[in-house]
Order: sequence, then structure tokens, then C-alpha cells
Amino acid sequence: MDEKNTDLSFIDKIVELSAVPAVVMELMTLLTDPSDKNKETLIVKKIKRDPAMATFIYKLCGSPLIGIREQVATVEHALDIIGFPRYKSMLMAYFLRDLYGKSGKKYIGGYLWEHSLYVAFICRELALHLEYVPERVEEAYIAGLLHDIGKLVLFFHDAKTYEPLMFEADRERKEFRSLEENQYGFSHVEAGYYLAEKWGLADLFKDSIRYHHCPGEYRGEEEIVRLVAFGNITSYYAIVKQVELPGEFLEYYNLSEEKYENIIDKIFGVLVDARLLQIN
Repeated sequence: MDEKNTDLSFIDKIVELSAVPAVVMELMTLLTDPSDKNKETLIVKKIKRDPAMATFIYKLCGSPLIGIREQVATVEHALDIIGFPRYKSMLMAYFLRDLYGKSGKKYIGGYLWEHSLYVAFICRELALHLEYVPERVEEAYIAGLLHDIGKLVLFFHDAKTYEPLMFEADRERKEFRSLEENQYGFSHVEAGYYLAEKWGLADLFKDSIRYHHCPGEYRGEEEIVRLVAFGNITSYYAIVKQVELPGEFLEYYNLSEEKYENIIDKIFGVLVDARLLQIN
């Protein structure tokens, strides 16, 4: 996975990260299988067997995040309106929100989740602007949700040390990966990539994790990898105010500064109104 000889086997022992729940994996497999003519019926049955998941989907459909103007009364109705691609991203959001909530620290879990959520919506809006097909828009969204999962790995592994490390990076505006590497010999990038491999995620998600800080090193052809890096730096430009306008990305995507700021304003408008996905 990396040129470094890094022992990340400790991740295998973190119970909370051991696997994506079977029901989530089954549903996501069904959603991406074009050959299964009965998949809609199977998806609805599986969701109905998980009341928490069904409730999450009902509430999400009624939130500004989805933008449905009519009331959704059943799982079947939601699936009919939203379509398979967005359902897939909703399932991943359901799983990851729960995972971040298991961190045991509301502030840390919420902080990490909020950043991932912001990057996910930035990636979705950028993908829409670039006229990606619906399935690719949702893949960009999922990649954004997953890009920093390595930070949660390290927090689960060593909360006592990792929490003050995060505060130090924020307080003193230090480069976080350097602090991680000094402490552990690797960063959240390597940890996240290892976990993605353990979960059996597709290459586009693994590479989005691996290269979200260094897209120039990516030698593949998956455009979403670069898009996630753009989404990540946009979050630091627009929300944290830690970086300058990412002119190199604007030039690459032929985005004017005005259009870019309009995209950011749209994202803010939705997220300010939407509290559903926050960790309670």
C-alpha cells in the first residue's frame, strides 16, 4: 500500500472498525448490481428490517440535504424518488455517522465527522458542476465521506495521545500529518488506506484516501481522486480559513473565482439548515 514498511496490524484489533455491517454491504452490493431485476424488492425488505436505518432515511429525505419537496411516507416511495445512486451514499452516511459516534468523545467524533461531511458535500457540488452522471456524483460524495477515516482509526487506537495532538495542530496551525508521523511513524493517510483495504473498498475510494493531500503524486486515471483533494482543500479555504484560494485547482477545472464562491455559498446554505447528520 505504501513505500514505507509500516506495521498497521493494530487496526485489525480495533473492534469498532472490524467491518462494515453486513446489512450495509449487502445493500450497497445490491444497489450496484445492474443484473438483479428484483433488487428493489430486496433492498426495501432489508431496510424495513432495520428500524434505525429506515428512520434515518425518512428524516434525511425530509431534510434540505436531499431537497425533496413532497413528503416521503414509505421506504418504497423514498427509493422511487431518490434513485439507486443516492440511496447508496445515504447508506454509507448512515454507517459512518454511527461509527464516528462510537468514538466516545462527542467533540472529537463530531469534529471529525463534520469535516468529512463538509468535504462530501463539496465533492458532490463540484461533481454536479462538472456534469458527472448521477452515479459518479454519489461516488464523489462517498469518497469525500471516507477521505479522513484514518483520523478516526488513530483516535480509536490512541485517544489519550491523539486528542491533544489534534488540539496542538489547530492551536498552533501546525501541519497535522507531520505531527502524526513524528508520533507514530505514519499518518492518518496510511491508516485510512489500510482500513479501506480491510473493508474491501473499491480502488477509487482507497486512492481518494491515499492522495487527498497529494493529488500530484497520483498516477491513475480516476478523476474523483483529484476531486476529493479539491474538496478537502476547499473545506480548509472556506471553513477553517487556513489556506489561500486554491488557484491551481480552479485553473484545472476551469472554474472562475466567482463560480467557486457561489458553489461554496450553496454548500453553506444547505449545511446550516441541516442538522440531521450531526452526531447527537
